[in-house]
Amino acid sequence: MNGAWLRYVAGLRVERSAWWGGSILVATLCVSLSGACVLPEVVSQKTEAEPVAESPGSSGASSAFEPQQGDGGPALAGESVAKPVDAGPSAPTMQQQRTPAADAAMMDAANPVMLSAAWMQEARAVVDGSGRIFVAWIEAPNGVQSTPQSGTLRLREASMPQGWQMPSQVDTSATQVALSGNTRGDALLTWVKLHPDYGEVFARQRTPDGVWNQMVGLGAAGGRKPRCAIGEQGESALFYRTRDSVVTVPYARTTGWGARRQVAPIAAADPEIPEESWHVANVGDQTFEFVWGQYAASGVTTTILETRRTGQSEWSDPTQLVTFDRPGSPIRWSSDTRAGALMGCQAGCARFVSGRWLPTSACVSAGESLAAVALAANGDAFAANFPAYHDATLMVRRSADGGDWTSAESAGVALGSASGQVQLAADAQGNAVVAWEHVRGSMLSVWMNRYTKDQGWAEPSQLSRPNEQARLGALAVNAAGRGVIVWAEDQTLLARTFE
Repeated sequence: MNGAWLRYVAGLRVERSAWWGGSILVATLCVSLSGACVLPEVVSQKTEAEPVAESPGSSGASSAFEPQQGDGGPALAGESVAKPVDAGPSAPTMQQQRTPAADAAMMDAANPVMLSAAWMQEARAVVDGSGRIFVAWIEAPNGVQSTPQSGTLRLREASMPQGWQMPSQVDTSATQVALSGNTRGDALLTWVKLHPDYGEVFARQRTPDGVWNQMVGLGAAGGRKPRCAIGEQGESALFYRTRDSVVTVPYARTTGWGARRQVAPIAAADPEIPEESWHVANVGDQTFEFVWGQYAASGVTTTILETRRTGQSEWSDPTQLVTFDRPGSPIRWSSDTRAGALMGCQAGCARFVSGRWLPTSACVSAGESLAAVALAANGDAFAANFPAYHDATLMVRRSADGGDWTSAESAGVALGSASGQVQLAADAQGNAVVAWEHVRGSMLSVWMNRYTKDQGWAEPSQLSRPNEQARLGALAVNAAGRGVIVWAEDQTLLARTFE
């Protein structure tokens, strides 16, 4: 449901709910034997983040959100686990008044579901092999986006036919969230908890039986930009940055979180590296691959490095993939446990297949800006680009199973003087979905388009309502083609699922 506007007239609640091609009106009559009709408050913009209680039996998750030692494993050597914090109770919100049955009826391509009545700071989404959807987001404090101010981190799950579960509050001072899942129902959620004068990386794991373990602090004051990936047996790799190094922490079901290890030092003189340049993924055969960008001391080039680990072995020494003359250029990344990984930058795209990186190929032309890449399980690859001129159209190139890249194909509509965020995803058969922010003057709207192997690109569709400021949050698709798009508009967070 899109909470765009509501009107109460003599106990009649009228709502507008957006659908794919227009809108519908839904009227609800409030009846009371006492003659007094009390209607629920629709939007309550809080000045402070408040906990949201779990609904009994909604997810089988742990009801405790205090920082504790995770999974019964040992605390990190030389590090203390954060002390528990009493979050306290809270009154039911509009989201808690919704029923799973009502939400299940809305889990289709014709109806967006409102995840939260608050403005989104950032969001992540995962769709696992069974089709279960995980969405984690950080609500902007007081409805105002800012960086690096923290907000309330919430988590919500959906599955068919049960629908959307009630939201869980994870932390009240979070930023820089990351989320990963596998095909068996495991999931890993990581974020940075902001203390008054430093940040600390925290994590929670979900087991295939639906239980979220209690969150655990991983030490290292000053940790930031966490990235995580989870393997098919629940083993995980987590990377984050400290002031002067790249750090990794392993996780296994039998032993819990292991000891921190420095992967590579970062020169203190280097300028800040874009957040998009940090990527870690399970690329098959119990192999994890981590790729990141690093400035040269001169500040005129960007170097992309990688390290990998197979099984319980140590991480390899960092090796250089490519260097190009564009300082601070972001790195785009996509991976699949069967097809390997795809890395894209302004120098081109490189594939990681069968344990080795193939040479960089031309997925982006001179004058274009690489916006996103996606890799399907069958080996097909996609690269979305913006030409560098006004009223540019989102263009996508394709590569069939490691072959040459096609000419650019139009997937979007004419954009304004600047390009917004773009996200791209593909299923196992080589079908793709792209979502982006359409920029026109000072107005941002959210759009999507779909590619099928038999029909090519369809006509683009606008997800957000006209004349409403919107922002893209997350896009995720599983191997079977089930997906979710998350975006914010009118101080609400919305999600639309598709098959």
